[in-house]
Amino acid sequence: MRMPLSVTTLTHAQACRTISQYAGTCNARRPWRWAARCMLAALVMPTLTSVAKPQPTLAQLQLEINTLQHDVVALQQAQSNRQFDAWQADRIRSIAAAAIAASLRHPPPITAGYRAEGFFIQSSDRSFQLNINAVLQVRYTFSADEATGYQNLHLDGTPAGTPSAGDASGFGLRRARLILSGYLQHSLIYSFAGDFAGFSSNAGNFQIQDTWLGWRFARWLKLRAGAMLVPFTRYEYIASGTELPEYPMIAEPFDAISSLGIDAMGLLNHNHISYNLQINNGSRAKFGNPLTLDNRLGFYGRVQLAGAGTVADFHDSPDLQNHQHLVWMIAAAAGFESQNSSATAYPAPQKTLQIPGLSTPTGAGFYPPYVANGNLYRAASDLHAKYRGLAFNGAVYLQQINDALPAGQTTDLFRQAFGRSSLWQLGYSAELGQFIVPHRWEVVGRFDQLLNQGGNKTCQEYTVGLNYYLYGEHAKVQSAVTYIPNGAALTDPFAGTVANTQDIIGEIQVQLKF
Repeated sequence: MRMPLSVTTLTHAQACRTISQYAGTCNARRPWRWAARCMLAALVMPTLTSVAKPQPTLAQLQLEINTLQHDVVALQQAQSNRQFDAWQADRIRSIAAAAIAASLRHPPPITAGYRAEGFFIQSSDRSFQLNINAVLQVRYTFSADEATGYQNLHLDGTPAGTPSAGDASGFGLRRARLILSGYLQHSLIYSFAGDFAGFSSNAGNFQIQDTWLGWRFARWLKLRAGAMLVPFTRYEYIASGTELPEYPMIAEPFDAISSLGIDAMGLLNHNHISYNLQINNGSRAKFGNPLTLDNRLGFYGRVQLAGAGTVADFHDSPDLQNHQHLVWMIAAAAGFESQNSSATAYPAPQKTLQIPGLSTPTGAGFYPPYVANGNLYRAASDLHAKYRGLAFNGAVYLQQINDALPAGQTTDLFRQAFGRSSLWQLGYSAELGQFIVPHRWEVVGRFDQLLNQGGNKTCQEYTVGLNYYLYGEHAKVQSAVTYIPNGAALTDPFAGTVANTQDIIGEIQVQLKF
């Protein structure tokens, strides 16, 4: 075998492989030649390993330098871009932090919205708030009044004629009320409320309701002054507009409704106890002008204790919340006021305190409202419970009427009619409501009675009803039928009753409230 002559043209690796193969062949065939050719391979290998690569030209070196410079510039640019991105991110964070700080120092002045309690407008720091609420109640009433053995009377007990009887029906606005309330700087509280429905004596004009100004020292103490509800009957003071049917007629003789005055109120023991103490101008005296009143002050107070649940659970009558555990509340109220209705009273007679529903043992019927002249003592107690759609509301009212002989007069009509200088009047009410479909359909029933000391005429009131709640108290439809078997104790245009008649009254009412 010939040894290749073009060894120098081989790479180092190829030469090594060729010599190794050739030496191996020699070893296998002729051992004596193997040693000589191995010596030749040893002489050739250094020559092969010393063969150098061709040297690059200047142009090639310049090209490589240019390429390296380009890569260096690219690396420097990438590093610069990363540094700029980091700087830009820091800058954006700094600008955002400055903008947030500026917005906190200078917040948007006003925000507005709607929540469960109604519409509101408030400052972003909540130092000012205006709540906007309204109640609209449209009612259809049908009243069938039948003559009974009862007769109308004058205050001296003499007959005043047969009571009116017959059927009457029509539509009316029970309430069309707008209420603006809120606070300034968290402490100054206010309310302005009026009713566009008004009373018949107001010819349907706008009539002021709760309108007062107060100061909130803490949740347990608020002081107010102005026209306010008198804290006595729950139906007027707490549940007005949320009754199961309309409030009972027998509560009318005891209801002070509203007056002008000052009060202190608050919540104690984590909303389990509430109280209200009030000094006012007397019953139903919120529209009074000091020049037409004798200004004998009235004093009222009410305390509510929620033994299970909280006081807030009883801001409405039905169990809309469908309480899964029994909640209950008891309350007590008391009042005292004095009135001088004498013709010689200075600066004028005071006649806001009128007591309806009085009767005597020998009278032919209930008397018209008696204009009190003297002291009046009142007390009330009520009990409420809710459990799984069932609601119970019970109340007892008592008042002691004391008569004083009008100055400059020798005839006392009170003594002449009732044969005494004082008498008590008692009323009680019990109602049940049960949701047959939770939060939607509710059936109700109620019984009420009015009694007078020494009077043989009593008034009983039986009511059944069906209510449908479209959206809680915000939108509901109420219907009720009331039966007064013996004779109504008083005439009440809202209740549809006529004094001394047997009444069957049907009502359907639609309510919108926010």
